[in-house]
Amino acid sequence: MAAAANAYAAVPSHRFRRLQALCRPGIDYSLFYNQSEKSGFHNLDVDNHVGAALQVGFDYMVDEHWDVNFNVKKSFVETDWKADHDFLGPLSGKAKIDPWLIGAGVTYRF
Repeated sequence: MAAAANAYAAVPSHRFRRLQALCRPGIDYSLFYNQSEKSGFHNLDVDNHVGAALQVGFDYMVDEHWDVNFNVKKSFVETDWKADHDFLGPLSGKAKIDPWLIGAGVTYRF
């Protein structure tokens, strides 16, 4: 399993427009936990990773208080792993995991 926390540098926005496009570069931190092992493999270890991320999307102001949004995030993750195999001995390598995250939401502004 992996958990990702994204910190994005905000691009200035102005609330006088109903539709606002966004493009935000950022930093991704991927934390790998509950690493399960398959038969014959032991001591699996996947390193946590800090890498680049990109978010694009839009916000649409329905009225003064309500906002709907949609975004797509791409994280670029390449991490090291190692494990022990019953017959092959120690193994290691790199795992390239570049997930796409799709989000949508509704916001109410007080």
